[in-house]
This record gives sequence, C-alpha cells and structure tokens, in this order.
Amino acid sequence: MAGVRAGIYWLKAPEYLRRNHLDADRALPWFFWSGETDMACVADAVTQARSHAYAHHIQRLMVTGNLAMLLGVHPGRGGRLVHGGLRRRL
Repeated sequence: MAGVRAGIYWLKAPEYLRRNHLDADRALPWFFWSGETDMACVADAVTQARSHAYAHHIQRLMVTGNLAMLLGVHPGRGGRLVHGGLRRRL
C-alpha cells in the first residue's frame, strides 16, 4: 500500500500545491524558516529540520502543517517550505 500512496503523491503533487479548499491566502510567517518563536514545539520542529535536513511526519504534519492551516497560510507556500527548505540543507 505504501507504494501506491507514493505513486499517487508523485502523480498528483503539483496539483496538491494548487488546491486550496479553505481559500487560505496568507504568507508563511518567518519563524517557519528561522525557528525563532516562543512556541517550543514549532521551534523544535523547525530547528531539527534545519539541522538534520529531516523532520518526522508528526513534526511536519501535526505541528507545522496544522499551525500553517490554522494561520491561513496558502498551501503552496507551506509545501515549498517542506520540500525546498530541506533540499537546501542536503
């Protein structure tokens, strides 16, 4: 089943970045890149991703992803953080 999910992801990934069912339109706050925030869980998730070029799915989805959704960040901007930000460190 994991192979099927990966195949669907790679097939649909560009479309997923354009989907925006909640009409979110805000920019990604700077602390998503720097980790400089009083929210310890966000600071830890961002700092670990930057230092190790890896973030566990709980950190990516449940911490940074949910916060971005609650803040109304456009989904394409969050996707660039995860993929582009980690790629720069590799």
